[in-house]
Amino acid sequence: MFKKPKKNFRRRVVEDSDEEKPNDGAEPMDIEDQTDEAPASEIPKIPKEKSKKSDQQTPKKSKNVLLSFDHDHEEEAEPETFKVKKSSRSQKIARQIKKESKREKEENEIKRKEEERLQKELKEKRESSGRRGRGRDRDNSDSENDRRVRNGSDMDTSGSDSEKEEKEKKRTSHAFRGLLERGEIPDANLIHLAKKKRQQAREQGDFIPLEETKPVKSASRLIREDEHDASSDEERVSFSANVQAQERALIRDRFLAVEHGSDVDSDQENDWEAQQIKKAVSIPQTGAQTDKVSVPDQYFYNQTGSVFSSTTGYIEPPSVVPTSSRKTPPLKSEEITLEQMKATLKDRLMSLGQVHRAHILEKDRIDGDKETNVKTAIELEGKVSSLEEQYKFFQEMRGYVRDLVECLDEKVPQIYELESNYFTLMRERAEKLVKRRQQDITDQSTDYNPNKSKIGQFNDEKHRRLAEREARRSRRRRARESKLKPGHYDGLSTDDEENQSDLAKFNMERDRILSESSTLFDDVVDDFSRIRRIKGRFEQWKFQHGESYREAYIGLCLPKLYMPLIRLHLITWNPLEVRCADFERMPWFQTLMFYGFKEGDAIDPNDADVKLLPSVIEKVLLPKLTAYIESVWDPLSSSETRSLVAIVKKITAEYPLVADCKNMLMLGMAAVDRIKRSLDGDVFIPLYPKSVVDNKSSPASMFFHRQLWSCIKLFTNILMWDTVLSATILRDLAFGGLLNRYILLGLGNSVYAQFILKCQMICVAIPKSWFAEAPDESTIKPLENFCRFLASTASVIDKDIGMEGDKRDGRDTIKQITKLLVNLHSMDNAMNLANQFSLKL
Repeated sequence: MFKKPKKNFRRRVVEDSDEEKPNDGAEPMDIEDQTDEAPASEIPKIPKEKSKKSDQQTPKKSKNVLLSFDHDHEEEAEPETFKVKKSSRSQKIARQIKKESKREKEENEIKRKEEERLQKELKEKRESSGRRGRGRDRDNSDSENDRRVRNGSDMDTSGSDSEKEEKEKKRTSHAFRGLLERGEIPDANLIHLAKKKRQQAREQGDFIPLEETKPVKSASRLIREDEHDASSDEERVSFSANVQAQERALIRDRFLAVEHGSDVDSDQENDWEAQQIKKAVSIPQTGAQTDKVSVPDQYFYNQTGSVFSSTTGYIEPPSVVPTSSRKTPPLKSEEITLEQMKATLKDRLMSLGQVHRAHILEKDRIDGDKETNVKTAIELEGKVSSLEEQYKFFQEMRGYVRDLVECLDEKVPQIYELESNYFTLMRERAEKLVKRRQQDITDQSTDYNPNKSKIGQFNDEKHRRLAEREARRSRRRRARESKLKPGHYDGLSTDDEENQSDLAKFNMERDRILSESSTLFDDVVDDFSRIRRIKGRFEQWKFQHGESYREAYIGLCLPKLYMPLIRLHLITWNPLEVRCADFERMPWFQTLMFYGFKEGDAIDPNDADVKLLPSVIEKVLLPKLTAYIESVWDPLSSSETRSLVAIVKKITAEYPLVADCKNMLMLGMAAVDRIKRSLDGDVFIPLYPKSVVDNKSSPASMFFHRQLWSCIKLFTNILMWDTVLSATILRDLAFGGLLNRYILLGLGNSVYAQFILKCQMICVAIPKSWFAEAPDESTIKPLENFCRFLASTASVIDKDIGMEGDKRDGRDTIKQITKLLVNLHSMDNAMNLANQFSLKL
């Protein structure tokens, strides 16, 4: 149930005399029971003489016999529990490890205390230099006291402890060395201790002597190269057989024996000679399989390829080893004949000839390569100057292009701002004129309405507008009379005059924009602001280095590069003005017209520079024209429409590359939208009784005819876009939206008042090319209503003639209507009128 208290007894391991080894003068160590873990310093030591006597007196019963002072008493005691027993050597090593670890801990503690003392001493020295001596004494006394506490002993026993530690250290090292000499495997703790000692020695900077160790009897897997430094001195056994060295040694010995006249067996000499002849005759192999050639007995090839003569003893220099396509076995010296020697020599001669020819061919090839390389070197030397100039040019061009792009990046926003300001000025002016005209139409329709009293009376603002309107009409009438311009009717002129204040404000803002645009590049040198200078730079690149010019796609980049400068020149260009400047006569156009071409050179259609001007027109002019059509153009103005259509037709006719582009499509769509807006906002024909219309002096009749002439003028302006806009769209706008909807209604109320003049103006405006699509004896479908209206009007005139009695004027009017039907290709209606009124066509 309960374990009895363990008895403290001493044990000793008795070993056979033949297994005992010298302990290098160290005292035999006693081993305590494994259950008692007493410190190494408390283990009692047995005197040396006593231990020897006990060894002699102890009978050799068995290695495992345990002796004790209480042996008899122990037999009577109860049997002990099962314990794992270790050998005496393991126990010794364990005790040594404990002592060593304890000693290391004490040394570490001493070092730590010493470092603390030094730090404290340095601190006190810094604080007060006068108390340096007293501080040092106090620190020394403190360190001595600490050392006594760490060692756990008095000052009297310090000397004996240090001697004991040195002795234990020696005993541990000798024990480890003896263990290795006996070939036994050290314990893991012992190995760890040895490594730790060596590591501490390295850290402290102590010198580790390299002691010579005796060869280890049995190699251990735990013994490394750093633990046996002397093992590298041993000779290593080579297992590779140097056959050639052995053969050379054998040959040398035999040769010396023959030279000194020693008795050598003749059979051995014959064997040696035969072996040497065999080596000389056989040709060295250079591959996996090499043909062998037999040669005469007086010439042999040695291992190095030299020719050895057995008769003269002359050694020729190495030459090309002959090869033969025939594989002949080696011949013995007594079997070689003259024919065989000749054949062998012929084969060798043929082989050498082939090698010689191969060498000649190789030499010729090398000579050719040499000549080619010399020519190439000469050519490259000649190109050095040109390449240097080319490199210099490209570097300069690179810097120029970079500076040009930076300059344009800074100036482009300012250019676009000036262009936007001028366009805004023009748009506001146009919108003001359109609103004034629409207000005048509204005022007149109100004033000349039969129900005027119900709508309202005149006010001051309306009187002011009426006075200004009449004043403008008077000025235009006097201007026409001064120019003697006949054939004008009220409603054909455009009311686009401005008062002096608005005109002065407009001119002042325009002059400001012109001034800023002219001084925009004053701070820039001409090389970056003049189109001619920029053109010269890029033309120089093209003419001198055309290949790199094309590889850089400069032709595609130039339109975008010139665009800001061209837009600056076109800021005040107004395509709606009567005297608008032709863009082809502008300086920038003349400069870029022949860009990249020399006089007399043929034009390459694949050259990208051919498309320079079309690209500029597409990317600069067309967007500008589109913006003016959307916001500035007035479709009721014949002068603006005529000028605008002329420019657009010129671009589409002379620049076919631009006619199908996206910007051209956008321009056509903008024109159609603007015409539709004008049809909705500007067209108005009042409906008055026939009696009011026939009274030519009444204001209502004048207003009616003015509006009718205005609609006919708009009809004519719309049809000016022929060949620019689609014929289908134009027919829908002109005939469906204006002629059949408004004009025919107005012509029906004014049969006699300028009827023929109005109809003639309508017929003249219709493009003649449209009638080519008309069927025989019939007009185009959109004009059928107009033709029927003319035929019915002729019948009405005939009836009115009978009532009034003025037959001559009425018959002349019917003849003119018949001619109009013929011009409109409405032959069926014309034939009916001719037959009805007996007219000749």
